[in-house]
Amino acid sequence: MIKSKKVLAIIPARGGSKGVLRKNIKLLAGKPLIKYAIESAQKSKYFDKIVVSTDDKEIIEISKESGVLVIKRPKRLATDSSPIMDSIRHVLDFLKNKDKYVSDFVVILQPTSPLRTTETINLAIEKFFKNHRNYDSLVPLFPLEIKTGKVINNIYQPKYKLGVNRQELQKVYKECGTIFILKTNFVNIKKDFGRKIFPFIIKDHKESIDIDTEDDFKKAEHFLIS
Repeated sequence: MIKSKKVLAIIPARGGSKGVLRKNIKLLAGKPLIKYAIESAQKSKYFDKIVVSTDDKEIIEISKESGVLVIKRPKRLATDSSPIMDSIRHVLDFLKNKDKYVSDFVVILQPTSPLRTTETINLAIEKFFKNHRNYDSLVPLFPLEIKTGKVINNIYQPKYKLGVNRQELQKVYKECGTIFILKTNFVNIKKDFGRKIFPFIIKDHKESIDIDTEDDFKKAEHFLIS
């Protein structure tokens, strides 16, 4: 049973950002972006600990007011080029050294996916727990319907047979930031998500939205207020 395991939610939220200035605290439909991740995690029935990892004073304030644990991230782990796995390991080391807390699973909830629901979080955890003996991690994927090809010398050369029905095309998926799950012991020895990755399909387009630009922000706000 999942209840016999310790499941840790980590919300990584650094202060800097390029596409949208201060996006993790920018108001989305009247609420700081990071609050959506915090609230969806708090409503889940599976987390025994929720942590926000950040280098930013305002994010620390908002997170503490929301009732979650905050672990201050060193500046060296909060740059544009800082690997997310390094900040995850920093949280794990902090909890182990300070509180003697070691989780069985780590769930990463990025603030940039504000339309992710608690139901999706619970479902992903349940599916990974059921299959975790065969996988290193769970990664969210959204199905795309695309027909690829090239334009050479101003002539279009499709990679598929013209006239092929949409249903006959090979399915293509893109990674999105909705939810990531890893075994804690795997995080401690690897710097990526491994080779045996459980594909968790995000069926609702809204939940696959990753906010990287102002247009993404507007799109997410449209869904929230419509």
